This record gives sequence, structure tokens and C-alpha cells, in this order.
Amino acid sequence: MRRQVPAQISLSELENYCTPEHSENGIVCYELDEVNSASTLVFSLLPPWLVLRNAEQTQQLGSILAMIRSEVLAHQPGYRTVIQRLSDVLTLHLLRQLLVNQDELTGVFAALHDSALTTVLNDLIEAPEQDWTVEQMANLACLSTSAFADRCLRKTGLTPKKLLDQLRFHRAKYLLSTSSLPVEVIASRIGYQSATAFGRFFKKYADQSAQEFRSSC
Repeated sequence: MRRQVPAQISLSELENYCTPEHSENGIVCYELDEVNSASTLVFSLLPPWLVLRNAEQTQQLGSILAMIRSEVLAHQPGYRTVIQRLSDVLTLHLLRQLLVNQDELTGVFAALHDSALTTVLNDLIEAPEQDWTVEQMANLACLSTSAFADRCLRKTGLTPKKLLDQLRFHRAKYLLSTSSLPVEVIASRIGYQSATAFGRFFKKYADQSAQEFRSSC
């Protein structure tokens, strides 16, 4: 007997709604591999799991999932490569659909809905280690410094510095949890010259040290 998925599901209950062969009303579980630094950082900002109901999916998203399922079942030569390519497209459609279904976006995701801020966001994600100034960000957005700062705060609820801090913080969490890089190297990769300064920054946002966070992962 199929079980209707409720509006709210706890993580411990999630597996109870998975059904064999991806039957109707079941859940398709998908693990996303790293594609590039930008997509990795954006997805790291999402909760550990999300439910996107069938009624909320675009036709394209459903079609991509159907194609992936078909490749898995057919098991034809080269199917792994096809699945990987389809998965890359799936991640983009999934992120797009999640953003569309959010009524009130804040923070980094709100910036993705603004053309000027998206341009800045892309560069911050690609080079979080750079010594960014508000003036440099404003130039990327083709705005004056004051207009950019006002737009950033109005759209995201964050000052330009706080926006950069959030991106750096989530990048640091990702590197701490998925790599064995020394803290000093991670500090350098997100724009801090010393592990001490990075430690103060990380504890400010995480309420624990970088080493404590890494140990808990």
C-alpha cells in the first residue's frame, strides 16, 4: 500500500516513504557529486534534504528523472556517462525549481534572483580568497558603492561584507567536512592570512572551533 507523503517529514522518518522501483508517491533519493566550486558552494547552502513534490516539478525535471531511470534499467554501454551528463543538468533544474518555489528568499539565494547581485555572487564564489572591497563588488554590479550596498541589504538582508562572510563560512565548512586539508590551508583558501584570524571568524558564525566542527562531521 502506497503512503502519501505528509507536509513535514523528519529526517529519521524519510526512509519510511521510499518505495521500490521509484513507485508513485515514493521518494527519489539522489546524491550529488561535486561538479565545480560554484555549484558545490550553492548546494552546500541548502538544508541536508528537501522534498520537491511532483505537483511542484516542471515537466523538464520529471523528464530528466525519467531518462535517468531508463538509463539505469537499460544498462546499455556508456550508460554511466549518460547518467553523469543528465545528473549535471538535473542539478541545475533542481536548484532552479527550488528557488522558484520559495516565496521569500533571503541571504545568498535572494542574490540569485537579482541580475546585478548574481554577477557579483559568481565572482565571490569563484575567488573567495581575494581581498574583496565593497568598491570592487559595486564595480562588478555596475553600480555606485552606496547604490550597491543599499541593493545588497534590501535584497538579501545582508551587508556586502556579511554576504562575503556567509560565502566564505560555508566554503570553509565544506572544506573542513570533505577534506583533510590543514586549517592553515583552508584559511588561506577563503581569504585569511593566518589560522588564528580564521579561527576567530569561524567560531563567530559556528559557535565552535574549526577543529571541533571537523571532529563532529
